Amino acid sequence: MTGVKDIELTCSLDCDEGLVVMDNNIRIILADKGEIFREGLIKVLERVPNLEVVATCARGFDVIEKAKVLKPDVILLDDDISDCDCMETSQTIHSLMPEICIVILTSGYNSRSILPALNKAGARGYISKSIEPERLFDAVEIVAKGGVVISPMLAACLVNELNFLKKSMAVEELTYDAGLSKREEEVLALVSTGARNSEIADALSISENTVKVHLGRILDKLHVHNRQQATILARERGFIPKSGRVGA
Repeated sequence: MTGVKDIELTCSLDCDEGLVVMDNNIRIILADKGEIFREGLIKVLERVPNLEVVATCARGFDVIEKAKVLKPDVILLDDDISDCDCMETSQTIHSLMPEICIVILTSGYNSRSILPALNKAGARGYISKSIEPERLFDAVEIVAKGGVVISPMLAACLVNELNFLKKSMAVEELTYDAGLSKREEEVLALVSTGARNSEIADALSISENTVKVHLGRILDKLHVHNRQQATILARERGFIPKSGRVGA
C-alpha cells in the first residue's frame, strides 16, 4: 500500500461514529517475557508524554492480576508470554475487563493466530515487534480510542487466512448442498487430478465398478453430465485447486 511502512493497516472509528477522544494519559501494562525487550520498550514509550507504563510483567498470570488492580487503558501483550497461553490470557482479560484494549506483539507471522486473537480473544491490535517507534505510538493511541490496528505484513497473513476460511466454507457448502458422501468427496478429489477410474480404484482400494457407481452419483448430485464438468464446478466452488489437469 502506498505510503504505508511497517504499520498500520488500521480499521479505526471516526470521532463522529463513537470514537472516544482521550485527554488524559494512556496507562499501559507491558507484558513480555524478554527483560531486555521490556526495558527497551519502556524507554521508547517514555518519549511520549501522554503514554504511561504503569507496570511490566513477564508472565501471563501476572498480567491478569495486575490488570485487575491497575485497570490500564492498554495492555501490550507478548504472543509468547511465559507460563500462560497468549490467547487464553487475552480472552480472560477481555471477559473480565472488556474496557481494556489489548494489543498482541509478535515476532512472527502466524496467520492462523490473528483472526482468533481479534475475534475470540478480544484483542484490538496485532502488530510486529519490529514496528517503528512512531508507528507504535500511533497504534497505542488508535486502540485506546476504540480503533483496531494490524501491521501490514500481518494484515496480508490475515487476508490469506480469510481466503482459507472462505474456501473451507465453500467446501462445506458444496458437500452440504450436493449431499456428497465422504467416499464421493474422495472420488471427486481424485477425478480432479486427472486420475482414471483404475487409478482411483487402486488409490481407494475399491473396484472400478464401485468407482463408476460413485462417479454416477456425483454427477447426479452436482447436476452435471461428465467428470470435466464436475471438476470445473468443484473448482469454481473452491472445493479443489484451479490448477492441474483434468482427466478425460
